Amino acid sequence: MTTTHGQTTTGDTRAGLVSAACASWASGSASCPSRPDAVRENMGRIDEWIAKRVKQARVERGLSQEGLAEKLGISLQQIHKYEAGRNRISATRLAAISHALSKPLDEFFEGLEDAPPETSGEQTPPDRGRECLELVRNFEQITDPTKRRALVDFLQALSGTQER
Repeated sequence: MTTTHGQTTTGDTRAGLVSAACASWASGSASCPSRPDAVRENMGRIDEWIAKRVKQARVERGLSQEGLAEKLGISLQQIHKYEAGRNRISATRLAAISHALSKPLDEFFEGLEDAPPETSGEQTPPDRGRECLELVRNFEQITDPTKRRALVDFLQALSGTQER
């Protein structure tokens, strides 16, 4: 038991109070005087960037969320939370993800310093990244050079760009 500000609490109660304070700070409903808002916003931006890069790397590798979860020995729900940015990825976990995806650790931070805060992570939206990857994989399966050229011409006509 401890007496603080005239109140006596047990260890379990203190832990609950600390947990509630941390939860209210993390949710943004309470401010933390030791961490300016700019620092907190930048940390969130970095976490968001890393989450998007993890998803991008997983998709590029052709691995499902289930497959990555299995490689890491964690639940599918945890992978989903990481990629959605709802849970922060610790340095240790990021190193494990890096190894599981055969990606150098620094690639998860690549481009972060160049991305404006309001568009962090929007340079390659995950859905567009998946579509691009599918397009490239299918294009590589076409062996006839005439058909490949015809497809390139068709895509240029659809997009309104003409290069030649």
